[in-house]
Amino acid sequence: MDNQTLVEAEIHRKKLDNIINEMSITLVRTSGSPIVTDAMDFSTSLLDSRGEQLGLATNLLAHSASSWLGTKAVMGEIEQEGEDPRPGDSWLVNDPYEGGALHQGDMGVITPMFYKGEIVAWAFANMHLVDVGGSGVSGIAPGARTVYEEGLRFPPIRAIRAGRIDPTWERYIGANVRAPIPVLNDIRSMIAASNVAQAKLTALLDKTGLGRFVELSDMNKNLTEELLRKRIEALPDGRYEGVDYIEYDGQGADELLEVRAVMDVQGSDLELTFSGAPQITAYINGTNASVHGNVMVIMLTTLGYGDLPFNSGMWRPLKVDVGAPGTVVNATVPAPVSTSHADGGARAG
Repeated sequence: MDNQTLVEAEIHRKKLDNIINEMSITLVRTSGSPIVTDAMDFSTSLLDSRGEQLGLATNLLAHSASSWLGTKAVMGEIEQEGEDPRPGDSWLVNDPYEGGALHQGDMGVITPMFYKGEIVAWAFANMHLVDVGGSGVSGIAPGARTVYEEGLRFPPIRAIRAGRIDPTWERYIGANVRAPIPVLNDIRSMIAASNVAQAKLTALLDKTGLGRFVELSDMNKNLTEELLRKRIEALPDGRYEGVDYIEYDGQGADELLEVRAVMDVQGSDLELTFSGAPQITAYINGTNASVHGNVMVIMLTTLGYGDLPFNSGMWRPLKVDVGAPGTVVNATVPAPVSTSHADGGARAG
């Protein structure tokens, strides 16, 4: 790749970052939630038509997995239901088991981006809501013995049509949360962020053209992959093992729950295999999404060094095996998981 093409690819990446950052600015300015304005617990992302990430704006790096897994879940749901998306359609997703969320408190709005009648990208907006119902406030349920007590779960649900929350779903959500006005407003703020993405992406495509847009996006993914592979190659080949423990299950049990990781390095490939104690009836269990999210936190903070542009190229050299189902790093329904991001998933990290 010559220098002129490299410069063009970098300018393109910056344009994508600007769109994603403007999504975040819109989300903050339209949300009244202190979780967004003060705690900064939100993220925005753009993905291409294949569901591969083009960039991410977040203060929580673990959302890097949620945007990818959530969008893939929506694409799978569309294929299964057989109803083509239309402009203005969006999906609500917060299910840690089926929707890629770190836990139920993180609600995502996932929206197809259209250009000349064709889906050319996906927009992802995500925030921790002030409440999602259930036995705990704000999606954290220390007393829960099953996932059913932790709050509403949305596997991919097409609850937004023509840019508005469907009135039936609006009534349903409002009737099942403690703070319906701010919760529904925050969902609308994520819709607003998606609207900004559509407008800005259309303007970019008008200038760049769809073909060149795809080419430059793929170049940036390849460049990230290439650089990460070079950094993995600097690690000595071999097998590395580690162990950590979840020290408290939230229910008062005085026990240590083991989490193990095996890291195999071969050339520029890095494989991670996890295992753990059997899942328990407390909210600390990890899921596929929370483990993948925490793995990417470690990759970005140890091999990313802050100068490696994030996109789907970060995932390509990695293979992550969360282990046998039914453990504290790969829980199955009905295990509660509302702190999967901070317990099972974080210990995997």
